[in-house]
Amino acid sequence: MKSNNKALKSFSKSVLESAIECETESRDKKTLTRKAQREKLFITAQTKERREFIRVLEERDYKQKKNVQGLIRYAKSITDDLEGFKDRVYSAEAVSNDLLATGK
Repeated sequence: MKSNNKALKSFSKSVLESAIECETESRDKKTLTRKAQREKLFITAQTKERREFIRVLEERDYKQKKNVQGLIRYAKSITDDLEGFKDRVYSAEAVSNDLLATGK
């Protein structure tokens, strides 16, 4: 009876240790799964944030490009106007010189 009792005790102890080991392993797997899910959510949120930031930058770059193109057009129109004024000044100087030359 003692040997049978000892064997049962030994068997119970090994089953209990096995159950504890399985429980610990299961707990570790759940913890790892939870950490992995949290990391995945973080990475997803970070990716969305970066995409939004890039979209904002691209939009700003597009607007700046349009502004620069507008400024270039404006600068060209000012240059054309200045050329026109320069031609008028030369014409006025020529008329003035002709009047001075004729003595009037």
